Amino acid sequence: LVSLTAGATLPSRLFIATWNAIYSLAPGITGGCRPLPLATLAAAAGLQVVTREVLVQWAFPSEIVVAR
Repeated sequence: LVSLTAGATLPSRLFIATWNAIYSLAPGITGGCRPLPLATLAAAAGLQVVTREVLVQWAFPSEIVVAR
């Protein structure tokens, strides 16, 4: 599973703060996408999280979760 997530570095936290501000004003501009706590949601859905990693590229944080 992969999702936009909360920032892990200062640039990515600033990116997500800006993203959230835009989302709150006009969700369509972000395509309706918002950061999600993917590992938490997977566990709440009854999945066992095997691994979790946050990858930041160009200040864009992605959470990568392997679950079963």
